[in-house]
Amino acid sequence: SGQEVSVSKRVVFACRSEAREGRPTPSPIDVCTRIRDRVRRVETRADAKEILIECTGATEAEAPIDPEDLDLVADHLLDNALKYTPEVGTIQVRVGLEDGAVVVRVSDSGMGFDPDQSERLFDRFYRSSGAEQSADGGGLGLSIVKAIVERYGGTVRAESPGSSQGSTFYVRLPRDRE
Repeated sequence: SGQEVSVSKRVVFACRSEAREGRPTPSPIDVCTRIRDRVRRVETRADAKEILIECTGATEAEAPIDPEDLDLVADHLLDNALKYTPEVGTIQVRVGLEDGAVVVRVSDSGMGFDPDQSERLFDRFYRSSGAEQSADGGGLGLSIVKAIVERYGGTVRAESPGSSQGSTFYVRLPRDRE
């Protein structure tokens, strides 16, 4: 079926993404500007669902990450927020500096998840019980985010107060690679 082809392409992409580990460290880029560009690309989708997207950030938030990798991280997080936020919802994207790192925070008023599931959300093919019933796609987006972020020495985490209470995803990228 068409969905199987989609999953296969994503698995191939995930493998390609993991294979890029040996590349040299890129020059620092302006994370905030790049994230704003990705938010602009999904505004039409958000408008169609009457979802308000707000994007704010620190202009001095630079991190050494390949621009295409940052785009993938942002796209997967935004896609997730749009997918699991009902009509007339909100998504807030914040880029800031914290303890020598750039932190990207994507919060939504969507379906949320049981706090006990927060670590498993980044496992390949895993979906929370609520997401399993309403999602399309292969269940790889967050595992790809984790693989990319960790390759740059960063971390990811997710928080939610519970079902139907929204969620927040945090990406932390070090400003300096050692």
